[in-house]
Amino acid sequence: AYRAERYKLVSEDNDYNILSVSSVKGAKELCDKHYFDIAIVDLGLHDGSGSEVCQYLSQNNLKSL
Repeated sequence: AYRAERYKLVSEDNDYNILSVSSVKGAKELCDKHYFDIAIVDLGLHDGSGSEVCQYLSQNNLKSL
């Protein structure tokens, strides 16, 4: 069974937070729970391609695009 990936708070500033995950599945879960002004996606994630994350955002009309 898949266990939810924990995300890492890389930086916390007065104006922004930087969150990091290392998998497609983790990115999708994070995007379902949080609003992002920008997303920087690695195309070579261990469980797939970062393009899957971009496609997921596009298909689900999430505000993170």
